[in-house]
Amino acid sequence: MISRMPKWVGDWLESAAGPRLTILEADYITPAIKKIRFHGDISKMSFLIGGASVIRVSDTDYRNYTVAGHNIEKGILEIVFHIHGNGVGSRYIDTLKTGDGLYISSSRGRAAYDPKVKRYLIFGDETSLGLACSLLHFLKKNKHHFHFYFELEEVNQNVPQSLGFENFTVFPKNGLFRVC
Repeated sequence: MISRMPKWVGDWLESAAGPRLTILEADYITPAIKKIRFHGDISKMSFLIGGASVIRVSDTDYRNYTVAGHNIEKGILEIVFHIHGNGVGSRYIDTLKTGDGLYISSSRGRAAYDPKVKRYLIFGDETSLGLACSLLHFLKKNKHHFHFYFELEEVNQNVPQSLGFENFTVFPKNGLFRVC
C-alpha cells in the first residue's frame, strides 16, 4: 500500500476515480470506535470480503480500512473505525460527520473468506472489528462453525455485542496475548 503520495497525484487519481460517497450516519459506539454509513453509487466497486479499501486522510496521506458491510442496490457502505492515538488517520476519521463526502477505493488484497472452509476461529483487537463484521454475514449465511476472540480495551468490551456479534469471547487488553 502506498501510504503517501504528492497532493497533485492524489487529486488526479480521485478525479479519475468517480463519485464520492456521502456520510449518512456517523455514530460513536465508544469514544474509540466509530461506525460510519456511507451512501453513493457503489455499483462499480468491487468488494473483496476482508479486503482493504483506501481512504485519503490528508492531502498526501492514505490509510487502509476494511468495509464492514455493503448493499449495492441501496448504495450503502459501512466501515467500523478504531480511533486510536493521534495519527493522521485517527484525527481525520474523528472529524467526519453526517453530510461529509469522500472517496473510498474498491477493496483489494487477499480474500479472508473461503466458502469451502467450514470452521473459522477469528481473533484480533479493535482494529479487526471491521474485518469481523465483513465475515460475520457470510459465516452465518453459509452456516459455518465460527468463533470470534477479541482482545479489547475495557471501554470497548461491549462493542461486539453492540455490532450484533454472536459466538464471541472478549479478553481484556492486558498483555495476555503477545506476538513472539
